[in-house]
Amino acid sequence: MEHFTLALQLAQQSTGWSSPNPRVGCVIVSANGQMIGSGYTQRPGQPHAEIMALHDVANRGASPAGSTVYVTLEPCSHYGRTPPCCDALISAGVAKVVVALQDPNPLVSGKGMERLRTAGIEVELLAPDSDIARAARELNIGFVHRMQHGRPWVRLKTATSLDGRTALPNGNSLWITDATARADVQHWRARACAILTGVGTVLHDNPLLNLRLSQQPQPPQPPLFVLDSQLRTPPTARILGVPDRKVWLCASQTHQAKLTQRAAALQATGAHILWLPANTHDKPCLHALLQELGRLDINELHVEAGATLNGALLRHGHVDEILAYIAPMLLGPGQPLAALPAMTDLGTATRWQLHEARTLGNDMRLRLRPPAAAAAAASTQADSAAYAPTASLFPAPSTHGGDTPFGKKAIEAEITTLFDNWNTALQKGDPKTLVDLYDQDAILLPTVSNIPRRTHAEIEDYFEHFMARHPVCTIDLRHVQIGYNQAVVSGLYTFTFEGSDEKIRARYTYTYRWNGKEWKISSHHSSAMPEKPETNTPLIDARCSQLRAISLT
Repeated sequence: MEHFTLALQLAQQSTGWSSPNPRVGCVIVSANGQMIGSGYTQRPGQPHAEIMALHDVANRGASPAGSTVYVTLEPCSHYGRTPPCCDALISAGVAKVVVALQDPNPLVSGKGMERLRTAGIEVELLAPDSDIARAARELNIGFVHRMQHGRPWVRLKTATSLDGRTALPNGNSLWITDATARADVQHWRARACAILTGVGTVLHDNPLLNLRLSQQPQPPQPPLFVLDSQLRTPPTARILGVPDRKVWLCASQTHQAKLTQRAAALQATGAHILWLPANTHDKPCLHALLQELGRLDINELHVEAGATLNGALLRHGHVDEILAYIAPMLLGPGQPLAALPAMTDLGTATRWQLHEARTLGNDMRLRLRPPAAAAAAASTQADSAAYAPTASLFPAPSTHGGDTPFGKKAIEAEITTLFDNWNTALQKGDPKTLVDLYDQDAILLPTVSNIPRRTHAEIEDYFEHFMARHPVCTIDLRHVQIGYNQAVVSGLYTFTFEGSDEKIRARYTYTYRWNGKEWKISSHHSSAMPEKPETNTPLIDARCSQLRAISLT
């Protein structure tokens, strides 16, 4: 598997650059066994690994026809910011694609390999327990975790003495670890899609918490999130002065009315305010924050905070990995790693599993992960139980038509693809595939029937009769809105029918809901336009044109 070894090394070079896309490497080998091209995923909106490898083949003056492609993640089969990589591989005439890891994205999972096989390309998927597959999964552990659980992989960084102290009683902690360990932390910051800290750390230490790698060019600064329930962060704080970095202050919705002036002063510095539902202690709900970060395409969250936030994350089961730096010194009385409740029985303590141990200069770095049972119990903790989402937490859309932070347009592209899948199934006359796009408790208010459909059987019955007329749907207007775990596609479409001059112009609204694994249609409303087509077609067409113009501005 020497080719995969190189592909994994290439994928590693995407770290800090490809987010929120996964880190992917690709190697192309000719029919005679010669490596003729390689590449890795670039910045969002730029070519993926497969495309870069094909470009490399062309630059070498070689031909990809009949070649074997080794790629660390299943090639994409849908339109996002870039065209599908599957189409490029098919057009290139490759003979075989070997995939290390199936894409966990429900929009892609298995569909890319199926598309390649349909085109006559041999596809091999490595066993999930193989060393290469494990390495590919580990490299994208945050992406896999977000796709499976809807929230980022949370990595808690700590630096302690042998007796578990993070600072002296007076707060002095400079420096517990030496320069080698501190330089290593920078690489973990670069790997993260975002950094999280608490307002206590900001007030006491006034840190920068920025990325300071010696390598050039340096990856973009990860956005910083500060848990600050009452917006106590001073406008002069150093975290607000880091160039080219977004800072989000996460406050409690219960305090929003009385914090208007503070919010305005902080926003004047360029900071963003994220109002979160409060937990039972009137603090921003951590579960709500993590779910929101997942919706904002954050794959890996790097936490550098004090005992209060560390303790809250650990108590509620929100930590997926501890990155523990241990210095060979004893401090005696001092500040603990985390504020945790007292125990009376050692049997109730979570025994973390050692994932990796490494010496860094005179210090030790441990990577620890909780047992699977402990991780699964996170959803039952009090913090998440206190949270009930009531509204979208997304920031207001840009008035300039640009992308909102963290890939909102990427989410819109995914929803658009799902909507197109509905239309494709309709054109093919496949009612079962169409019905599978609807949630189990979905409701359909159909175009040409007055009877609501509330079950899959009723929805399928409607489409079986509707498809008997061989409808063709043309989208006249489409508008996508993204909310918290919800998306709405609305607009106008026209149905024509095989062998008939009849046209039905209608309004539609599809509501999509994220169930933790995939998007499903939760409600679908379609109603014929009230105007008669034969008398009002010009008026309708004019209105459609106007609405298109508005939607593009």
